[in-house]
Amino acid sequence: THVAATVLLYELARRLTGDRWTAAIAALLFGIHPVHLENVAWVSAITDPLVTVLILGSFLCFLDGGKRLPISYVLFALALLEKEIAIVLPLLILAYVWLFQRKLREAIRASLPYFLITLIYLGVRLAVMHQLTMTMTPLPVRDMLKTWPSMLLFYARHLVWPVGLSVFYGLPVVHAADLWNFWLPCTILAAIAGGLTCWALRS
Repeated sequence: THVAATVLLYELARRLTGDRWTAAIAALLFGIHPVHLENVAWVSAITDPLVTVLILGSFLCFLDGGKRLPISYVLFALALLEKEIAIVLPLLILAYVWLFQRKLREAIRASLPYFLITLIYLGVRLAVMHQLTMTMTPLPVRDMLKTWPSMLLFYARHLVWPVGLSVFYGLPVVHAADLWNFWLPCTILAAIAGGLTCWALRS
């Protein structure tokens, strides 16, 4: 499954950049990156590479357009049933059309069917499970919001410097918005987001 995801990523990168070498390097980094070790070695984590295959397949069919759009919708629906993280695809399509075509109205029109599928999925999920998410350890919303910056920074660092890999990560809950656990991660994340935005606009 991971090999299939790597091949699809190569094809997506080739289409977006128009360069086979750039696509090959991107696929190589994705394929051998140590952060994927958990998903490949741990059989219970097969949902991650499988949902990646479905998301990439849906996005590639979206790029083809025309008769392949219904296939894209079906793959996206299957991805949502596979794992909830597929819910990011409508936002990716919205951002892609907006950045590359510079037309917000066209971006909304292109991503609207995916948002509608997402709403249907959430409605069915709510009707069946009577809740959108299963809460293992109840936390106040304010503590969750305070914990998100340090958690996002942890995974960003893991992506760049994948050391200390584990099946589970015990991330501490941040109860107070102090300098080290809240404001510093917020500042670093804002700098990363700003740098990526400037790079995207220049390229």
